[in-house]
Amino acid sequence: MWNDNGTKDYYEQQFGVPLGAGGGGCSTVIGAMGWQDHQGVWPSTGCGTKRGVADVSADADYLTGIDIYASYNCGSSCPTLGWETIGGTSLSSPLIAAMYALAGGAHGVSYPALTLYGHLGTSALYDVTSGGNGYCDGEGAASCGDPNTLGAGILDCDYPATGSTPSAGDRACDALAGYDGPSGVGTPNGLAAFAPSRQR
Repeated sequence: MWNDNGTKDYYEQQFGVPLGAGGGGCSTVIGAMGWQDHQGVWPSTGCGTKRGVADVSADADYLTGIDIYASYNCGSSCPTLGWETIGGTSLSSPLIAAMYALAGGAHGVSYPALTLYGHLGTSALYDVTSGGNGYCDGEGAASCGDPNTLGAGILDCDYPATGSTPSAGDRACDALAGYDGPSGVGTPNGLAAFAPSRQR
């Protein structure tokens, strides 16, 4: 799981600022659908009756993105002409959308994300099981300490707001086996993950 935050990150140390991480979390408005909250691990996400925002994951690291050549001059609002690397949501969202399209679209399924959950635990998905999207990237207290005491608010959901003993792997912010907050059901191993499944 990509994360450029935390005490041990090389690039953060070079630039002197936290560089970010993959997203995640729980909706405060939209309720969880049955294909999410019926997962055996759902209670440990901390989302309760609300939807987990991540369904699937893809390459989010801007340093391992894709190189593009900017050839169109659109003035001061555009990056400079020439080669540049893009990544993050700017790459991962189009990758996932293109895979859905290549797999034939939603196949009449009302909620296309549902197709992914039918393949959870199969070879159609790569289960991301390490890393996280909190400040400590799932490293734990021994490696990171409690970042929530730095005065910048809640930086890592492994640590309760009270600053007491951290959780030993919080599915809301750490990548663990099965569904989790940062990576959803995992990363597609091909187009099969987007096909309807009888396991719905």
